[in-house]
Amino acid sequence: MSLPPLSRPQGFLQILILLGSVALALTRLDHTYFWDDEADVATVARTLIATGHLSNWDGRNLFAPCNGGSSDANFRTVGSPPLCYLIAAASFKLFGVSTWTGRFPFAFIGLLGLGLLPLLLREAICGPVRPVGPVEQFAEEPQLGPLYLYATALLGLSVIFLLNIRQCRYHAVSATLVTSTLWAYYKCLHTFSPAREPTMDSKARVAHKLLWFGVLAACAIAFFYSQMLLSAAFLLGLTLTHFVFHRRNLSSKDYLWFGAAACVFLAATMPYTLHYRLWVRPDLPTDPTTWYVRRPILLWWNLRDLNFQTSLPWTVAAALLWFIWVANRKSRAGVPPAPNGRLPAERDGRDSCPALVARMAVEWIVLVAAYIFFLSLISPSVVNNGAIHSDLRYLSAIIPVTACLVGIFLWTVHQGVLFTQHAIRNTQHVARFTFHTQRLVAFGALLILLITNLATLHFTNRELRWLLPAYLSELRNPYPTCYSEAAQFLRENARQDDVVFCTPHFTHCPLVFYVGDKVRFGCTLNLETTLPLEKVRSLPAPLLAEENFPDWVISFSADSSARQAMQFFSREHTENGRTVTYTYGLAKVLDVFWFDLSRPELTSHHFGPKTDFDRRTEAVYVFKRLPSSSSSKSS
Repeated sequence: MSLPPLSRPQGFLQILILLGSVALALTRLDHTYFWDDEADVATVARTLIATGHLSNWDGRNLFAPCNGGSSDANFRTVGSPPLCYLIAAASFKLFGVSTWTGRFPFAFIGLLGLGLLPLLLREAICGPVRPVGPVEQFAEEPQLGPLYLYATALLGLSVIFLLNIRQCRYHAVSATLVTSTLWAYYKCLHTFSPAREPTMDSKARVAHKLLWFGVLAACAIAFFYSQMLLSAAFLLGLTLTHFVFHRRNLSSKDYLWFGAAACVFLAATMPYTLHYRLWVRPDLPTDPTTWYVRRPILLWWNLRDLNFQTSLPWTVAAALLWFIWVANRKSRAGVPPAPNGRLPAERDGRDSCPALVARMAVEWIVLVAAYIFFLSLISPSVVNNGAIHSDLRYLSAIIPVTACLVGIFLWTVHQGVLFTQHAIRNTQHVARFTFHTQRLVAFGALLILLITNLATLHFTNRELRWLLPAYLSELRNPYPTCYSEAAQFLRENARQDDVVFCTPHFTHCPLVFYVGDKVRFGCTLNLETTLPLEKVRSLPAPLLAEENFPDWVISFSADSSARQAMQFFSREHTENGRTVTYTYGLAKVLDVFWFDLSRPELTSHHFGPKTDFDRRTEAVYVFKRLPSSSSSKSS
């Protein structure tokens, strides 16, 4: 394996981009508290290093939203494979338990994927024509240096990438495994390339194939144990893309290698799938919308939200399709596009560099479309609960691929590929002037894509947002969230082992991580829970709402569920032979928006704390149980 050839200035810029991405990713990783999905990973990881078990029961509190539907009978989160928990637990074991150490390994993994990106591009574009041996470069490969730079910058400096890899969650792992799986796939595919086989003897070829098919199987297995849904969608999409573009490039004997890798993958994943019945998800909401209506809606939402989250703006996608059409037309006409503004020279029938790039762009556009198709087909997302966007976290895995596609667009502008005919019809001086102008235009387009969402605006999305400047401002300023403020209140006002009830149901997990050692979070289940009641009652915790009464009720927003809960907890009951009635009074209104807006999805993310909200209905409200009124029970 060798690094892509870059000139000295290009290598210097590549290092600057990587260092900038590292700084932006690791700076103030503990700037905000974990939100609910992150806290699930961190809490289970902390329990793992303390007890050796992957469990939502940490010895004091149980995190089981949806009335226990999110956990199985052994208090393990359903549908959540163990890789992310193991990664976080390893970091906690090495560096201690904290917000920073919980997020650090995921940011590091995301940055590793960023470093792999130029290697992936090189293998995908140049692999079929680049020999293996003393000279691992074909003549036109240096023209791809700007493409490696643009792709690295578009990924490493993009806000959507930085927000996702800073999560104690599967986002960074999935994105990196997409890059590594795709890289290993091309390595495997190109082991059968005629340009490579003559340079290797039979034993070396077998060893080479064993190595890369083993890497491919390992990456696919790791992807499954990171996020099963995304791995299934991506591997199905990659398989479809392979048969569209490469089915005739391999013989039946060659496919035995891919079949062996698939068998290894199935042997490593099917027992886990069958044992935990991963297709059974009682925690997911039911959607009465028929499948033939829901699936097209999800498909449209996913395609639309690629533009919304700036991964692949529609304007750029249209320009990219134009480049592909122009490159193919010129290639068929026998006029290879000149990549540097000079008059084209005669060729010996080899594919030009732009033709190779255009071919790869078509392949990856199909890959993205196939991924979104299969994701929409198997996604558990619902469309009838007031949602207007897809689950953007499911699109985070494909960000490296879309960054490369946008990078190809900028590369075509930088190289002047689309304007070659103009250069040919005019003088050499005009051609050179056009070439340098294209560099400035490409750099300006890069800045626009990184700092604003201008390229994503259309008639239904008219809100202009700053991206990278807003991200930098967020890091510089304090960012209190609903969870940090609620945790601080409990530290200062609650007594040891006070019972706290939170609503909505998902809001208590971050508080379990941060203040679970001081208070107990109870009344989170009722008698209709999907968990075995005997096991629930055996836990030393006030979990059942019918049998316990909280000391504190924390309502994230003034919704009806909090009022209904306090009415239920104010019912008459008997304690020590006396009829007792509790009441709850407002203790404090926390001046913070009720929903955690530090989440990575751009539909939910707010750069800095939200201050323009209604304090009467959209804050966090803390209620305290007042001294009971009681009377003697009649005999």
